[in-house]
Amino acid sequence: MSQGVGASQSLVCPTMRLVVGVVVAALFGSTAALAGPKGKPTTQPRLPPALEQRVQAHQETARRAKGSTDQLCKLVEDSYELVNPLEIALIDLTKGVSDRTEQRLWDNLDKRVTGTYFAMCPEFTRSGVDYAELSRMARGADAALLLSIAELDGVSQGIENVPGWLEAMNDFSGCHSPPRATTAMTALARSWPAASPCLRAALIKPLDVLLEEMAMTDHFCQWIAVPQRIAGARENAARMRELKGTRGPSLANELVKRAEASANPPPPAPR
Repeated sequence: MSQGVGASQSLVCPTMRLVVGVVVAALFGSTAALAGPKGKPTTQPRLPPALEQRVQAHQETARRAKGSTDQLCKLVEDSYELVNPLEIALIDLTKGVSDRTEQRLWDNLDKRVTGTYFAMCPEFTRSGVDYAELSRMARGADAALLLSIAELDGVSQGIENVPGWLEAMNDFSGCHSPPRATTAMTALARSWPAASPCLRAALIKPLDVLLEEMAMTDHFCQWIAVPQRIAGARENAARMRELKGTRGPSLANELVKRAEASANPPPPAPR
């Protein structure tokens, strides 16, 4: 994942736990940062010109973001809006390349675009907004809000392949553990009203997606005692109701309803 502007850190791939979100394994090539040393000829594919211009404008915003709340808010919003077009470009460009080349170009893209990550690991691939990196460019309540979303999304300590409300069961599946999300939800509800209005506005769309995914995940961990499971869901629902301006208040009851229903799972279908 990129670390601010002009400096990067190698991505450390964690052990596979759960595949979530829209992910791609792809080839990317654009400017000299991805196509090779300056001045050397290359046949690497490049981003479509319009998308390349968006990336360059995004990096210019990143250069101004540390000294300006308005620019930070724009950077957060642009980071979310850039991920999907870049994924589509990656899919269009990946054909007939070696695994080594694919890995190298994924890593280069991950380092290039501030506020996003493109992780290609042995067990999974995942891309999205690097809220932890963005939090380091913010201050006070804005930094706390971005970090709490990073924790909920599973990107606060490197790119984990599991969101904050899930417990891994094996390499390809997980179950809903409400108590696991309570710390992140408490921090989120505390920092939300104190953060800059423009940052809250920039985060509503991605936060609504996370909250809906959590509320609608009805495969609960059966090893968690039913009272603890329901209590955790009610606590998280209470925090969701505090997130004014988001879908949290309207999703809270759905979260509790699904947790309560998990106490009485339907009988198996007759054979």
